[in-house]
Amino acid sequence: MRYDYTKPKPKPKKKKGQHPVWRGIGFVIMVIIPIISFGFSEIFLNYLEENVRGFSIPSQLRSGPFQITEDWVIMDILAVIAVGIVVMFFLLSIFAIINTLIYGFTRDKKSDVFEANKKEFKKKKRNIKR
Repeated sequence: MRYDYTKPKPKPKKKKGQHPVWRGIGFVIMVIIPIISFGFSEIFLNYLEENVRGFSIPSQLRSGPFQITEDWVIMDILAVIAVGIVVMFFLLSIFAIINTLIYGFTRDKKSDVFEANKKEFKKKKRNIKR
């Protein structure tokens, strides 16, 4: 019986996964910002009603008290939701801009997955006859 020598196959390089910090940023975007925005909107509406003369919530957004627990009652839940959505879009846009700037400065420019290698994609010359 004859034995042939074969070279061992090279191990494939492990792809770098997503850094845990970016997962944490995703958690902040999806969970923490909506909670902060709705809490801020409730505080902001209560402040405006108490301290700003002439401020009133439109009748379309008025609703009765919404009781979450025995101690926590939200007045005008529709107004809180409407202002909360506006605040949430504002916070998400600010957070997205900051996230993009940080990612742009910290990414590895040599192994960018969003750009094609120049060697693989060359422009084809076209012969246009007129």
